[in-house]
Amino acid sequence: MSISELQQTFGVSKHEHVPDYHLLDFFKRIENKNNNLRHLHFKAFNSSYLIQLIPNKLISPHMISVFDSKQQYGFPSHIKTNCHFHGIVLTHGNIKAAISDCNRLMGIIIHEENFLVLQTLPERVKRKNEKEARKKIFL
Repeated sequence: MSISELQQTFGVSKHEHVPDYHLLDFFKRIENKNNNLRHLHFKAFNSSYLIQLIPNKLISPHMISVFDSKQQYGFPSHIKTNCHFHGIVLTHGNIKAAISDCNRLMGIIIHEENFLVLQTLPERVKRKNEKEARKKIFL
């Protein structure tokens, strides 16, 4: 990874300062269209994670957007509002999780003594070996 990719991904500028991470080879999304309940399932750090998620309305529908000094009500077309979720990790005592799956998946799982950050690999790294890295997410 380049220095800017290291900074964006891990918050460090040297390879030797990269924290422990785990690449996820298998990541399963399960959607229930009727009640907006979703599940994510993956394995990492010798443990299985099953996360139950519900939609999170992070942006108020009453938001006012200002473009070129003109007020426009509602959301600008480029803002996605249906891709943010919060929930619990069913396999780990119902600890909390927050996930965004807008343009790329990212999120956090809060353990009592630590936390896990989910983040998609940078695009350049994914393109370098598209077949292998296509589904790679790291913790």
